[in-house]
Amino acid sequence: KALEQNAEIIDFNKEDPVQALQEATLGMGADAVIDAVGVDAQRPYSGP
Repeated sequence: KALEQNAEIIDFNKEDPVQALQEATLGMGADAVIDAVGVDAQRPYSGP
């Protein structure tokens, strides 16, 4: 559903979310983000 609405999806198990946001915003950072999960949240397997 998120992709259908042109949302940028970042999977913290596949990439570093901070780095992904920096790259997506050309270093400016996000004005707002939505942390949406369909099941119980989980800790990343690795990373910060």
